[in-house]
Amino acid sequence: MSMLKDLSGKTYTAANGQQTYEVFYASAGLVPVIGELLQEHFGFAPTSKPVIGLDEVVAEVEKDGIKLGLGWDNWSGAYVMGFCEEGTNGFESKRTSFIM
Repeated sequence: MSMLKDLSGKTYTAANGQQTYEVFYASAGLVPVIGELLQEHFGFAPTSKPVIGLDEVVAEVEKDGIKLGLGWDNWSGAYVMGFCEEGTNGFESKRTSFIM
């Protein structure tokens, strides 16, 4: 039996109606990596310092009015979520580019 966890992600619609991409078995250590990739490859900038709690890490980035949340919690694993309609509309193409 393999001890490896599945680190492939899945796209969902969050409670706010926006798209979210989640990697359930990823650790909180993936959040800074995702943030760095969003900044270096897509031009997003952090809007505030990350919030780090016992069971979650939350950060926000923005570019040209497009707001994304990224973080980790013990319910979803690591995630990137659209916080506005523009974020959701461009989410699938950005997610594909991000993964490739």
